[in-house]
Amino acid sequence: PLFRSQGEGSGTVIGVLDIYGFEVFLINSFEQLCINYCNEKLQQLFIELVLKREQNEYKSEGIDWSHVEYFNNQIICDLVESSSDGVIAILDEECLVPGDQHDSAFLAHLNKKLAKHGHFVSLETNPDAKELDRDRDFQIKHYAGVVTYSVESFIVKNKDTLYQDLKRLLYQSDMAVLKEMWPEGSQPIDAVTKRPYTAATGFKMSMISLVETLSSKEPHYIRCIKPNGTKSSKVFDDQLCRHQVRYLGLLENVRVRRAGFATRLPYEQFVTRYKLLCNDTWPLPKCSDDEATRKIIAFMSCTKLVKFGKTKLFIRIPRTLFFLEREREKAIPRMAVIIQKVWKGMKTRRYFRRLRAAARIKRFFKLYKFRKYILKVIDTFKDVQTMSDLGNSLTWPEPPPILKKGKDYLYKIHRNWRAKKLVEGLSKLREEELRVRCIAYSACRKLKPNWGLSVPFPLNGLKNESNPRNALFNQEVAALKSLNQDQNIIYSANVVKLGRNLKPADRAYVFTDKHIYRLAADTYKLGKKGPIVTKQITSISMLKGDSQGMVIHTSDSSGDLVFYVAGGR
Repeated sequence: PLFRSQGEGSGTVIGVLDIYGFEVFLINSFEQLCINYCNEKLQQLFIELVLKREQNEYKSEGIDWSHVEYFNNQIICDLVESSSDGVIAILDEECLVPGDQHDSAFLAHLNKKLAKHGHFVSLETNPDAKELDRDRDFQIKHYAGVVTYSVESFIVKNKDTLYQDLKRLLYQSDMAVLKEMWPEGSQPIDAVTKRPYTAATGFKMSMISLVETLSSKEPHYIRCIKPNGTKSSKVFDDQLCRHQVRYLGLLENVRVRRAGFATRLPYEQFVTRYKLLCNDTWPLPKCSDDEATRKIIAFMSCTKLVKFGKTKLFIRIPRTLFFLEREREKAIPRMAVIIQKVWKGMKTRRYFRRLRAAARIKRFFKLYKFRKYILKVIDTFKDVQTMSDLGNSLTWPEPPPILKKGKDYLYKIHRNWRAKKLVEGLSKLREEELRVRCIAYSACRKLKPNWGLSVPFPLNGLKNESNPRNALFNQEVAALKSLNQDQNIIYSANVVKLGRNLKPADRAYVFTDKHIYRLAADTYKLGKKGPIVTKQITSISMLKGDSQGMVIHTSDSSGDLVFYVAGGR
C-alpha cells in the first residue's frame, strides 16, 4: 500500500496492492504456502466484496434475483489460519515442543488433526496419492488447483524471527517507512516482552490487518492472465488461460454482472443529478426521493429498463444511463438560461431596492434640509404681517443647491400672499382699475413692458372726482347712454386725436359696451361723425416702447381712430 504523507486528510489516499499469483513449483515449501494463503485470503475478499455482497444487495433491496452459484474458499482459508486446527497453528505448536524438533513430526501432527478435512491430502490420509512421499509431502486443494508442499525446513523457517534489539535499531531509523514497519521497537530495553510471533503467525496477522483495511475501502481489481509458462511473447496457452479464468472466479463474476444491473444509484443521488429532466421535480421535488425518481423515469419512458429497490434505483443496461446523461446534457443549457434569468432578476430587484432605498434616503434628507430651511425662513419673516411693505424688503436666506426650486416655490407663495393682502386694502374702483391694468399688461407686455404698471392708468378718469367737470361729463354721457341703450362705461379718458393731416386735437373718448363716443374735450358734446359701434372694430395697433399712441381699426365710414392718451407722447 502507498503510505500516507503527513498533513493529508483521511480520504485522500489511493492504495495500490501488487501481489504475486499462485506459486506452484516442483518443490513447494514454507514460502509458497504463505504466498498461496495470501491469494486465498484476497480471493475470499473478492468473493465477499463483489459476488456475495452484490447478490445480498439485490435481496436486501427486494429485487427479483436468481442466485448465481460460486465457489466459496472460506473453508480453505480456515484450513490454513484456524487458531485450533489450522496449518499455521499446528506448525506453531511443533515449534514450541522442547527437545529435537523434526519436520516429519509436524506432518504427522497434520495427518492427525486434518485427516477428515476435504481439502487436505497426504499419503497417510489418502493411500491412493502414490505420488506423495509419506514423511515429507502433503497437498492442499486450493481454489486455483492442487498444490503439493514439502515439510522440509518448515519448522526452521517458522522460527526465523527478528530479535528485539534489531527492531529497536530499525525503529530508530530516520526513514518514516522503516519506523512504521517496526512499531514494537519503541519499547524500552528493560521492558518485559512476550514471546515473539513466529513467521507464519506474523504473516497471518499481517494478512488479517490487510484484509480489514481493504474491506473498509472501495476496491477495484485488475486481473492479470499469464498467457503461457515459457514467458514467450507470441505463445497463447488456451488450457492455461482457461484454468486461470476459472479459478480466479472471473466466470462467476461475469455471470453475476450479466444477470444483475450495470448501475445502481441511491434515490437521493439520482434525483439530485437528473431532477432537471422532469418538470414535476425541477427545481425542488415536492415529494420523497423514491416518488421523484419514479416520476423522472416515467417521464423519460424508461420504466421497463430499470428496477426500483427500497433505497436504490437499479439500471440494467448502460445504454439507459447513457440516454439519461445525453438528455441531461441537452437540458443543462435550458436550465442555465433559467438560472441566468432568475439570477439577473434577483440582481435587478436588489439594484432596484437599493435605488429605492437611496431615493428614500434622499427624500428624507431633502425633507430634513427643507424643514431646516423653512425654520430659517419662518424666523426671517416672523414679523412680516406688521411690516409696511409686507416683507418685500427682506433678504431671503440662501438655500442649499438642492432646495433652489423649493426657495422659488416659497417665494411664489409669499408673493401671492403679499398680492392678496395688497388687493384686500384697495377700494372697489381701484381694484377694478388694477384688474384692467393687469389685463393690459398681460396682453401688451411684449410691445409695452411698462404699460399698465409704472404709467398712470386711470380706469374711468373723466367720471372720477379728479375731473373738475365730472358733473357735466356724467350728464352728457347719461343722455348718450339712454339714447343708444348703453349699459356700462368701460373706459373714458382725455386723448389727443390725430386727423387725416396729422393735425392734433383734444378730444374725450368714452368706451361703452356697445359704442365708442368721440366727445369735445370742453363741452363733452358728441361730434358730427357720431358714435362708432364696437362691433365695427377690426383690430388695434400700438406703438412700441413707452409711447401711449394707438390706432383702432374700424370698418366705419369715418375711418380709423389715431390718438394719444392725454399725458403720453
